[in-house]
Order: sequence, then structure tokens, then C-alpha cells
Amino acid sequence: MNLKNKIMKLKIRKATIKDIDQIYNVFLDMVRSEDAAMRKSSRHLMRFRKKRNDFTSSSKRGLREELKAKNSLYLVAVVGDKIVGYARGEVLYSQNFFFQREKTGRLHALAVLKKYRGHKIASQLHNEMENWFKKKQCLQMNLTVIKDNPAVKIYEKWGYKTFVYKMSKKI
Repeated sequence: MNLKNKIMKLKIRKATIKDIDQIYNVFLDMVRSEDAAMRKSSRHLMRFRKKRNDFTSSSKRGLREELKAKNSLYLVAVVGDKIVGYARGEVLYSQNFFFQREKTGRLHALAVLKKYRGHKIASQLHNEMENWFKKKQCLQMNLTVIKDNPAVKIYEKWGYKTFVYKMSKKI
């Protein structure tokens, strides 16, 4: 069966602890893409991406903690029995002394294996997450993305606008 036919049988479901190893593989693919984007825009920032000696175990531990987080949703995109993408979102309240507290949906992660990109899997994960945020009565969704990440184009297509510039300089 070719890839297109396999993707037609894609399922989006809530992630479980049993999914961690496969989620980790998608996470690694995302890290490689982000590293390439970061090298392109700001090589000096790569020092903040230096991997720990226990990168694998600490990453899997972190993914497990994210999976258990309150007010959050962890989704996986599954083709057959293989996880090919995931999304993680969390409902947060704005933290500002000067303005009203409002519920915001924070898209912490959205990743699809490189081989499966371009087949609207990210769009399906995003739509499920957006629907969940709407049910939770969030007024907006936000995310953070590295400036030169190719994903910026798809986020803009989905209606995201640049709201804040987070800037950095080498000292």
C-alpha cells in the first residue's frame, strides 16, 4: 500500500504513556528541523540547544510529564500502528497585573515526521486542538516558533499573526 493510501486511514487520538517511545522519535525529527532553522537564523543561539548527556532519558521523562500535565491535551496522529505526528496544547490564563485574566490556548508542540509532511496531518492535529480550546472557552490560541522554521508559513495560512517579537543578541 502506498503512503497516500496509508495516510487516508490516519487516526487522531489522545496519547497514552505507552506512546512515549514513538512520540520521542517524532520529537527527534522535530528537533533536527528546529536546529537547522536556528542555525540559519542565529548560530550563536545553538549553545542553548546543546544536548544534555542524558538527552534521551531526560527527554522521555519530560514527554511523560507533559502527557500528565493538568489542563492539557496530547494528541497523536497514527497511521497503521505508527505514530507519525503529535500535538500538545494547554489551557492557560494570561498573567498580567494590568489587564483582565483570559483563557488562552497554548500550542506547545506540533510535529510530523518528515516523511509524512505535506499530507495535511499537521492541519488535522491543529484542527483537533483548536476545537478542544474552543470547548474550553479559550479566546485565542498562541504558539512560539523559530523565525526561520518552514512551519511559519503554515501557521500564517491557519491565521496566526505575529504578536510579539522575542529578540536575542550575543554578548
